[in-house]
Amino acid sequence: MKRTSAVIALGVSLITPAAALEGFSTCHAAGTTVTSISGFDTRAAKMTSEMTLPDAMEACHRNKELNGAALTACAGRLMRDGDSNKGPVTTVADCDKGTLAVEYSPVPASTYYAGPGRKHVDHYKFPVFPSCGGDNAAAVAAFKTLCPAYEGKIELDQ
Repeated sequence: MKRTSAVIALGVSLITPAAALEGFSTCHAAGTTVTSISGFDTRAAKMTSEMTLPDAMEACHRNKELNGAALTACAGRLMRDGDSNKGPVTTVADCDKGTLAVEYSPVPASTYYAGPGRKHVDHYKFPVFPSCGGDNAAAVAAFKTLCPAYEGKIELDQ
């Protein structure tokens, strides 16, 4: 029994924010951290991610160069009501067709996204130009995570 407890404790101690897998993370907003992932290299590879406190702190430091108490306060506000806090972000790839769909609920709900309770979905067909515009760089990174054995072209050349 002691051996099992020691193995569990070691496994838990190895899961730190630094070791977490980056989820769908755009150039513009706070990143996300993977909470579940399944189906690598299939027609339904799926990753779910959410913004965590370390993600919010990184965004506040990167965008506003904050430290200390100001950084903590900024991250708290971002977690509570920031535009980046979309709730879970679900990313589904068809590794055979080279497609990706990213779905999230925008917060706060806006008329652009058709109101509260609605999902916003972005679709990508690879290859794409890996730029920040249109979140293509985030789509490329997510597709590479979900479909590591994909043999087609993912990124367009400049």
